[in-house]
Amino acid sequence: MFELAMSFPDASAFLSGLLTMSDSSSLPTPVRDSQGAMVPSLFFLLGLMRGLDHPNRRRIYQHLLMLPGDHFRSIVRTLRLGSGTVRHHLSILVAQGIVRRDDRNGRVRYYIRGSEFQSDNNRLFMSHWAYRDVRSRILLALDRVKEARPASLARDLGTSRQLVSYHLARLADIGSVRRVGERYRRV
Repeated sequence: MFELAMSFPDASAFLSGLLTMSDSSSLPTPVRDSQGAMVPSLFFLLGLMRGLDHPNRRRIYQHLLMLPGDHFRSIVRTLRLGSGTVRHHLSILVAQGIVRRDDRNGRVRYYIRGSEFQSDNNRLFMSHWAYRDVRSRILLALDRVKEARPASLARDLGTSRQLVSYHLARLADIGSVRRVGERYRRV
């Protein structure tokens, strides 16, 4: 513990924050030192270590550090793990408050919880994923052309007609687009 405390700029602030716990999460929150920098409490570090005690959870955690907001299938493909294995370990990481699950537009993305830097990094990747999101790109394309068929949108977006048709149907379900014959237009 002494070595851990000495690795922080203000060891006294670190030691005084050892017992600081958060009521809002299963993972304790970091405290701040005298300069306002984030200093993780011992409980935060122990919770993180306990959550990462399995090699596959560590691999998933390291992957999400490198690519925040990655989705389930991509994690499975990249790490070459079974889908059941990844599902199991992600559920543990989410339950322990180490990873945050973000479910929007029919896709679940996973982000690491942690420091202010990690939060800023997550926000940056969220805007990146929002741009890359097929539904957002379809809506932007429909804003340009006003009305289009799935095949022409697919050609413009460089993706398959089936994928565009699927997302157009979901966008129609939530009222973002309207089908007029074989064409779709923005509402």
